[in-house]
Amino acid sequence: MKKVLLLITIFIIGILITAAGTENIMSELGFSAGLSAKGETGYIFNESASTIKINPSIIGNLNNSNIVWTHSEMNYNQWNDYIAMGVPVKFKGMNIGMGLSWNRLWIDGIPVTEAGDTIDGTNFQEIIYNGNTNMSMNEYALGLSLSKSIVSIGMLVKYTHGNLLDYSVKGLGFDAGITVLKEINIPIINSIGSAVVIKDIMGTTYDWNTGYSENTDMIAEIGIGMSLDIPKLGENAFNIEGAICKYIGDNTDMVYKAGAELYILPMIPIRLGYNGNSISGGIGIETEHISVDYSYSGVQDLEPVHKVSIGLFF
Repeated sequence: MKKVLLLITIFIIGILITAAGTENIMSELGFSAGLSAKGETGYIFNESASTIKINPSIIGNLNNSNIVWTHSEMNYNQWNDYIAMGVPVKFKGMNIGMGLSWNRLWIDGIPVTEAGDTIDGTNFQEIIYNGNTNMSMNEYALGLSLSKSIVSIGMLVKYTHGNLLDYSVKGLGFDAGITVLKEINIPIINSIGSAVVIKDIMGTTYDWNTGYSENTDMIAEIGIGMSLDIPKLGENAFNIEGAICKYIGDNTDMVYKAGAELYILPMIPIRLGYNGNSISGGIGIETEHISVDYSYSGVQDLEPVHKVSIGLFF
């Protein structure tokens, strides 16, 4: 197993060095407020079902079944709602996790225009305004993970459907991940882990009813993380993660992410992160059966992004 993991890691690092890509907007949406506050990291340490958008291989490591709803206010009359549910089950010494999610992007106030000639006796073409419309994109995902000992593997199947006036689009995509998480018994450090995640495997193709198709590229991500014990605050009181993300296609840039989470009290985490574009931060309140989180993702296209998440634990 160790040789296999080493070969996979070497292969992915080779891809990161030599390749690049085009963004899949639906894959970049749907992060919970907790994940967004940590710079969209969550490859190793996360107790939210919404982690299937980051790393589908760790759903089986959740301590509880939970459902999380997230609402995001974005720029240019855009809203995003994301609902995710995760259920971990133990079976014959193996942790099995199943996750479901619904991710919805809504864009309002899109102007509808057409070219025409409204002046009799001329051939002057002008832009005629015909009011506003809206666009919606919906992504439905099903994830499955298996975990035994320190190794977890998982896969996510994503179906996307969207509408704009008489136009519609659909697409099918796949994500996969593998995670190694090891608890260690040395002072301060509680556990360390690493993950390799591939998103939009072989690219995700979006087909419009007009006959036009567009293809997004794969994304290769390598994440690392560490959980620390802090005297008087307890185990897992401080979690830090970092990641390198690489588009496999036309984009030649790497994206670097980093995030930290500190529990100032057992039920109050504060978070800080960098998602490759802007600084993010947030705070949460966690009890045995409910959590509430808020995040602020800095400035994106001249306006900040605010997110609020509510989670229920069973």
